[in-house]
Amino acid sequence: MQLMTEFTRLYRRYLFLRTACRSSGIRLDHGGKIVGYVEECVFTRDWVRLRGWSLSHRLSLEIGDMRHPVPRRIQRGDVVVAMGAQMLATDNQHGRVGFDLKLPWTRGAVRLIAEDMPEGGSWSLPVPGKGAIRSARRRTRVKFLRDVLRATPIGLRYLLGGRRQIDRDCLREIMGFDDEPARGLPLDPAFLAPDCAQDCRYPATTIIMPVYNAFELLTEALERVHLHTDVPWHLVLIEDASPDERVRPWLRDWAAKRADRVTLLLNDRNLGFIGSVNRGLQAAAGRGGPVILLNSDALVPAAWASRLLRPMLEDDRVASVTPMSNDATILTVPWIAGRITLPAAAADGIDAAARRLSPRARAQIPTGVGFCMAMSRRALDRVPALDSAFGRGYGEEVDWCRKAAAAGMIHLGIGNLFVEHRGGESFGSAAKAEALESSARIISARYPAFDDEVRHFIDTDPLLTARLALALTWAAQMDPDPIHVYLGHSLGGGAEHWLAARIAERARERRPTIVLRVGGERRFAVELHAEGAVLSGETDEIWLVRQLILTMPRRRIVYSCGVGDERPWELPRLLCDLSGDEDAALEVLFHDYFPLSPSLNLLNADGSYTGVPPTHSTDPAHQISSADVHVPLRSWREHWGAAVARAEQLTVFSNSSLEIVGSVWPAARGKIVCQPHEVLFGMPTMPMVEDERQGVIGVLGAIGAVKGAQIVSDLAYHLERQRDAPKLVIVGEFDHSFPLPPSVKVTGRYDPTILPKMLSSYGITAWLMPSVWPETFSFTTREMLATGLPVMAFDLGAQAEAVRAAANGHIVEPDPAAIHDCYQSLNSRRKT
Repeated sequence: MQLMTEFTRLYRRYLFLRTACRSSGIRLDHGGKIVGYVEECVFTRDWVRLRGWSLSHRLSLEIGDMRHPVPRRIQRGDVVVAMGAQMLATDNQHGRVGFDLKLPWTRGAVRLIAEDMPEGGSWSLPVPGKGAIRSARRRTRVKFLRDVLRATPIGLRYLLGGRRQIDRDCLREIMGFDDEPARGLPLDPAFLAPDCAQDCRYPATTIIMPVYNAFELLTEALERVHLHTDVPWHLVLIEDASPDERVRPWLRDWAAKRADRVTLLLNDRNLGFIGSVNRGLQAAAGRGGPVILLNSDALVPAAWASRLLRPMLEDDRVASVTPMSNDATILTVPWIAGRITLPAAAADGIDAAARRLSPRARAQIPTGVGFCMAMSRRALDRVPALDSAFGRGYGEEVDWCRKAAAAGMIHLGIGNLFVEHRGGESFGSAAKAEALESSARIISARYPAFDDEVRHFIDTDPLLTARLALALTWAAQMDPDPIHVYLGHSLGGGAEHWLAARIAERARERRPTIVLRVGGERRFAVELHAEGAVLSGETDEIWLVRQLILTMPRRRIVYSCGVGDERPWELPRLLCDLSGDEDAALEVLFHDYFPLSPSLNLLNADGSYTGVPPTHSTDPAHQISSADVHVPLRSWREHWGAAVARAEQLTVFSNSSLEIVGSVWPAARGKIVCQPHEVLFGMPTMPMVEDERQGVIGVLGAIGAVKGAQIVSDLAYHLERQRDAPKLVIVGEFDHSFPLPPSVKVTGRYDPTILPKMLSSYGITAWLMPSVWPETFSFTTREMLATGLPVMAFDLGAQAEAVRAAANGHIVEPDPAAIHDCYQSLNSRRKT
């Protein structure tokens, strides 16, 4: 029976996650011209996902009667090349025209709308009909059977071999559950809005607490009830024949001192959790009013009861209300269905953050959680007792909630209250696990839709904003030092590699890390990295980000890279606000020169580098201009100069960068610290090739415009025209919008582990570093120098700094003839 239940649950989850209707290649035509392309459109039961690009600045997706903005934050060089002048006419100088978004879909028509195009543009997307959905489900069933056959040996090993985690992970991989796409769930600004409601008048409330052992925790739990309950209350204690002989005498004494508001019921024999609760419910029935079911291992904070009861007073449909906790299944912080142990006093700190959230920080949930659950009198009149079929407990609250829901009532989880739950204290962890498994079988049989509702709740997480806000406070308390908050981007590259390595390093030290990421589906993603997992929420509201981060005491704000943000001149003010407290600090990193200019590599609009642009520069690359805003370089530096002035440290990665940053902000020179990176990949030493051939010039890395693609193209054709010229090999990727003759070998993306073998097969005799901007640090240059072969580079930035310091480094003019001459000189020395 249990095996069949698990198999059914697996099948439903598989269908839920894997059934999808896909279409692709949808042209967005307007006025006889292509203005966009939907490269992939995927409909599932609950979601629609779109991937593609558009030239429209105000693109939205209409689902039913709701419109959702479609942010275009993905840089698409291929679109820039293909669209040419039509692309330039849209004033999108960075080519950020790509989108990839996922939104809830509840059937009905779906349209893309370009609101800024003449006479408007509108395109209906191919919504799947019932027949298409049925066909997709049939295909998914076939895939399910195929994957089950593949997974059967591992599944048997998992069931018969002690349910090991390694076998579980293998099963998830085979069934494709590890391929579930990461979702950018939105943060709800209403959760942080101020409370404008008037004070409520709270009715007399009965608190029911069954007691079984756990003596040390019991004393603290009851003292907290007595001190922190802020509504008229009466406590019904049910002592369930605890074997611990200290429990009953102590309870008698404690209750006697509070006889006016405490009733103590003593069970002659052990009735179990449900039997004890039902005794308490009978006692509470005569008193009227709502009931709060409270475990003896739940530790309530100050002013807890009014927050728990308020939703019932505002809406008589509410049957139950449950707070957030460290161990409360779908209401757990930070991870849904997880459990964390809190150090002393941490829970009160987390609840202080919860109290700052709005009373509107609430959401409908599939079931309440009985460790601390308010139950309305209206619901109790319909369902007056818990079902004894659940034995010692666990699952009985789900059954009660489902029966109340069948009567037209709803259940809420609230984010503005956090109650610590030291779960399993009474029965022990093993007993709890066994009880949970038994109750799950009963619930699945009685309420077949319940599992899907729980999965949908987890998938959408309507309490994410509260969960993240409380999780950030938890994370700050877990770090003995000020917690690090990094502002980074979503575009990949060197800055992201550095940040990923930093997060991993902190994880090894068991320190959480917070990342504010720009340039994604929405303007900001707020990420918590801790315990090998990531909790993330997204928003377009800068004030919401500010408010979330300011809830944490002791912060170290670290600017890593803000490239990709749609309003980057606002980021310095954010950095200053987040580091404005006495116990906060700011550090600014220079992975590029974005704080100096909107042109992060300091190149002019024509792609040339003529030095650090002066403040009065009018070159288009060093200012931001669009239909609704103009930010000249002077204003840009004023904005970023405020963050530089606030920062306690400016970190650069080469002496060249130190000089460049210091030349723009000379008053800040005293706090500039040079910390060169460690080279990530150790290159092999390569032997000199001793033969009479002209040799091979190697170019390493991904070569685009700023990395010198034009120079490489010009050099390739120059060498083609020379007699006995060296060959040219590009070890990596190349932007093919720059032409190359057929004789040039381009390897494409490579695996670093096989690079030594690749290099030896090409017979490289010298390297060229063709980058045309003053790099802040050049991993590629240092990797090429490590081979021992001659390395040529231009007199620019960190690459020139590294080349000058090396015996095998050579500075050369950025001219094909000069590069060829330098190589010939090196080659003649090699031959002699």
